[in-house]
Amino acid sequence: MTLDLTRIVETILFTANKPLKLEELARLVRQGAAAENAAPDFADVEETRVLEAVERLRAELEPHGLLVQELAGGLRMATKDWYAPWVRAMFEVARAPKLSQPALETLAIVAYRQPISRAEIEAVRGVAAGGVLETLVERGIVRVAGRAEVPGRPLIYETTEFFLEHFGLRDLNDLPNVEELKRVKLPEARKAPEGQGEFIDENGKVSEGAADSDAVADGELAAEAETVAADGEAVAGSEAAADHEETHDELGADSQED
Repeated sequence: MTLDLTRIVETILFTANKPLKLEELARLVRQGAAAENAAPDFADVEETRVLEAVERLRAELEPHGLLVQELAGGLRMATKDWYAPWVRAMFEVARAPKLSQPALETLAIVAYRQPISRAEIEAVRGVAAGGVLETLVERGIVRVAGRAEVPGRPLIYETTEFFLEHFGLRDLNDLPNVEELKRVKLPEARKAPEGQGEFIDENGKVSEGAADSDAVADGELAAEAETVAADGEAVAGSEAAADHEETHDELGADSQED
């Protein structure tokens, strides 16, 4: 049997459990082709040929219920939106509660002005954000990106690839009004006293206290960041995120903290 590159790409994308970057997809094609000399013609295939196969697959799937999506900088195969009721009926997946409004607001601020510290987020929202941030980190939507080079060296936060995948974004430039909201002048965060800040304990929890380097989890990145807090207008992005959630699997239980 003669193997076709388009069919190989289709098989890989169909079975992948996450979006695959083009270089990763090409590597998998070469790796599989070299195994037991299964398809020597593709053992040294280049990314350009793999991309051509992806485009052919997209065209072939046009009249079908599947499509090739570009998400979080990678490619994956998925069902088209209008077939979602039948997919849900088959799996009988219960709709989990949405993120709370405070969580969506905090997520929007992080998304538009990352990397950003907790103090800068609180300067915009006017309320404590520690509990909400912890929830977002636990769900894998936000992660700790390092520490800011300011007194107290507070942790700074950024969104993850799962954030892009969940909300159907190719990259952060797909956020609505992203350039406009990045330019808005925002309130300044209250600086913590020197030597005070957040640290990560042995259980991975973010807490307040002396920012002793021994208290920081091994492997944490140190980063220089001169960031400003996000404007209240950035919260508008949460409405778009909430709308998008209606057509995607929902995240876990609501955070009850402001």
